[in-house]
Amino acid sequence: MTKNTATKRGQGTARKMTTSRRTIKQRAEAIINSPASDADTRLSIRRMLEQNAPDLAEMVRRAERGETICAEPSIAERARLIIADAEGYDIDTRQAIWLAVTNDYPELAEMVTRAEAGERITESSADPECDALARAFIALMDMPHQPDFLINSLTQLTRIIEEAIGVKLWLSMPGDDGEMFLSADTLARVFRHHELLRLEIERKKDLAELIAAVLNHPDVPVELHNDMGDAIGGLPGYGPAHKDPALIRAVLSHQPQETEQENA
Repeated sequence: MTKNTATKRGQGTARKMTTSRRTIKQRAEAIINSPASDADTRLSIRRMLEQNAPDLAEMVRRAERGETICAEPSIAERARLIIADAEGYDIDTRQAIWLAVTNDYPELAEMVTRAEAGERITESSADPECDALARAFIALMDMPHQPDFLINSLTQLTRIIEEAIGVKLWLSMPGDDGEMFLSADTLARVFRHHELLRLEIERKKDLAELIAAVLNHPDVPVELHNDMGDAIGGLPGYGPAHKDPALIRAVLSHQPQETEQENA
């Protein structure tokens, strides 16, 4: 009786291949779960394991020898691309990524992923109103087809602010060849702490409001205050304590009528 040794040899080979794949999977999972493995290696081995990549065994052996495995661009390379992309990312994002790379921040991978997804990775510490105002200011400067005089005026305004309060609004990164970019985060903080710099359009005050402003201002010279107070106080219906614009407006509105009656 002849034994079917070929079949047994085939079965033995299949069992060895199954055992080998199981062993590679276990070794791959050990690399993925090991804190000693760098982020790029863990990510690459995980993806190769999920895809049952044919070169998984080779990559596992290389990772076990301490090599970094990068199936895709590494986190460091992706970070460098963000830092160099002055058109795709604002200066605050690029600077934050540069600082994370330089100081080896553990959250670099998360920051890179969020930045690539278009999320903000920096906070200005200013309130939302000031933050929105700063970004609107920069958007106005970046708007296409703006006349040169407007861009020059806005740029000069930011330079005046820098000199006046000693803050650096224009920043540059290595590789920018000296080109400067306006920081929205810094500008928002300036708006937050220096209310006088916030651009607001006020309606024109009428005569009653101007008179009330003078009478109520603590720095008005006494002589001027008394003269204006005497002049307004001499009108009917006005008392010494009446410094409200509405009351002054009411008194002034009756004055022309009384003058006409006297002339008649």
